[in-house]
Amino acid sequence: METSKLNWLISPALFWTLSFLILTPFFIWTYLTETMNSNTLNTFSKKSILIIIAHPDDECMFFSPTIQSLSKISKVHLLCLSIGNDQGLGSKRQLELESSCKILGINNFKCLDDSKLPDSMTIQWSNKDIVKHIKTYMKSHQIDQLITFDDYGVSGHTNHISIYHAVSDAIDQGIFKQKLYTLQSVPIMIKYSFLFGAFWTKLNAKEDSTRIWFISTVTEYINGRLAMYQHESQMVWFRHLYLFTSRYMILNELHVYQGNSSKMTSN
Repeated sequence: METSKLNWLISPALFWTLSFLILTPFFIWTYLTETMNSNTLNTFSKKSILIIIAHPDDECMFFSPTIQSLSKISKVHLLCLSIGNDQGLGSKRQLELESSCKILGINNFKCLDDSKLPDSMTIQWSNKDIVKHIKTYMKSHQIDQLITFDDYGVSGHTNHISIYHAVSDAIDQGIFKQKLYTLQSVPIMIKYSFLFGAFWTKLNAKEDSTRIWFISTVTEYINGRLAMYQHESQMVWFRHLYLFTSRYMILNELHVYQGNSSKMTSN
């Protein structure tokens, strides 16, 4: 009798505890998607946008929320500046990128194979070579806005950082007239805090016309994971973990590049 009374008391407590643990993340996610994407419509609506990445898999590891959000209201282009051939898998990775783009809804993409732009953590790419390829792509497409990495490149990868410096310098020098948005790097504790990192960002966000947020719906998050799974050659154990822990799988924060006044003055 005592045991049955104890079970009767524990069961409701366990039920409500489990319900809280399961439903709270869902309500947080719903709240974020309804409040953090609201300022993007006028900024990007009906625009032609070029997202510039360094390697196949960057598009889904880092830019998935941006790509899927913009695909609903804009024409999204993707330019990948290397085939990711550091392990001799470049041809395979090109095909993986194509499959990933289909899942993410990107119909306009190009992946370059230029020996001057090798996939390397130690070789810094030339601004001249990067700008040349971007200009060539933009000659064939009417591009209104540019999106790429910031000056840390999210992961600190040398190739990511090279793209930022090349594109920002081209804007400072008046070579590119488009507005540039950069994907913001965050501290590692926030980077690997998934949904709670996104919620923390929301709590600390300030109204600012120079910052844009994109957060994926649950369906878009699943699509982002499916896109990453297309990169079979890259799916080592820690990338499986990344899909469950990285804030970049569900939230992107973009900043408007304001320009380097010293560079613009010198020009």
